[in-house]
Amino acid sequence: MSDVLEDRRDVDHLLRLIGMLGSPNRPGFWDSWRTNLDGYSFQKMQTYIRLCSEDEVSRMFASSFGSYVLKFFSESTAEGEARLVEEVGEYISAHRENQPAIQFLIDLRATAWRLMRDNSEVDPAVVAAEWAKADSGP
Repeated sequence: MSDVLEDRRDVDHLLRLIGMLGSPNRPGFWDSWRTNLDGYSFQKMQTYIRLCSEDEVSRMFASSFGSYVLKFFSESTAEGEARLVEEVGEYISAHRENQPAIQFLIDLRATAWRLMRDNSEVDPAVVAAEWAKADSGP
């Protein structure tokens, strides 16, 4: 299996979705959310966006990009999730509606998860071999 990402569709789709929230250099969504997890996830996501903008993207970078997008756009409480939906809705919906924001987050998270899942370093053949050799228990 090649280390270079052969199909960029999910990377490009994720970049388009992130772009819907505006430029990180202008006031807007990113001002209010860039401090999520003390800014760490924003900085890591920014790094991987740069790396994923190159012609050849490694599968590891694509997987890490997906991972940090998931971390950045995840809230652990219902209140935090509601606030995120409201903030996203403000930037992607002319009428500041929640439903487009909910669909946006579903799409963004599913795309990020696919990047993370499909480009992980886990080799299914190795997993199967390890499980075949495992003790069957007591």
